[in-house]
Amino acid sequence: MAGFGYNILGFGSDHTRDPAEVSMTYLIIGGGGAGGYTQSPPCGGNRRGAGGGAGGFATSFCTPAPAVTVTTGATYTVTVGGGASAPTSGGCKQDGGNTIVFCGSPLAIRVNGGGAGGPTGCAGNNGGSGGGGGPGTPGRAGGNATAACATPIQQGNPGFQGYAPVGNPPWAGGGGGGAATGGPTSTHQTAGGNGVTNSITGSSVAYAGGGVAMPGCGVSAPTGGVISGADGTDGKGSGGGGGGGANGPWGKGSQGGDGVVILRFPTECTPSQFAVAPGTNTTATDGTDTVVTFSVTGTLTL
Repeated sequence: MAGFGYNILGFGSDHTRDPAEVSMTYLIIGGGGAGGYTQSPPCGGNRRGAGGGAGGFATSFCTPAPAVTVTTGATYTVTVGGGASAPTSGGCKQDGGNTIVFCGSPLAIRVNGGGAGGPTGCAGNNGGSGGGGGPGTPGRAGGNATAACATPIQQGNPGFQGYAPVGNPPWAGGGGGGAATGGPTSTHQTAGGNGVTNSITGSSVAYAGGGVAMPGCGVSAPTGGVISGADGTDGKGSGGGGGGGANGPWGKGSQGGDGVVILRFPTECTPSQFAVAPGTNTTATDGTDTVVTFSVTGTLTL
């Protein structure tokens, strides 16, 4: 798999002993931020929740970022950022959890969780992608995209600001996604930012889409994201949709989706002590490579 930049070191010529190091490509996504709280009826009133920002997105698969070389003979912690809980009060904004790989080693890689979408009168939070700004007159600012330290190439985008169209109730902003800023569309200032597609598992999957804000009526879900009122998708780090959308319920926003960590390396380089825990996390093969998916926090032994 030389085309993906693998660099295999310490391997004996007869392939009978463990390598000293294994080079891996990776996909790392933080937890999605929650959508903003609202108590409004569908597509009416002025208490509209903004979309949550997607979790930060870092990858070395088919990108300029180098693969990471990991020393064998050790156990590494992989922390998967959880999606933010749905807020249940107007002043409560919930950010997604950070995702950290190879914690405690010099190779630690971290991406930030997504920023929460703002309720009425509140700005969106900063995060891997920023949360949308809450409605108001004037509308509130969307959150900025923030890269964590020691992260090689992280993708994220700001949330869109809240907006007060002439003659209409204030609208909330859409959450930022891995590929685009939240909002606007041709008719609404509420769209979530599109996520990014990646084929590290062997199949093309869209990750890290921003949440659509309420009202969101007629606004389709972004690539890798969700519509207003819908929870973010676990394993994709998508931001939660703003509360008050067509899928409700009222009185709260929507939760963000859990992040994910995916590691890929040549199967022939698998050390004899290789193990993944807990069993919720999975190992599969794609061609001549092994693909490890961490859907929950766990450990990798090499």
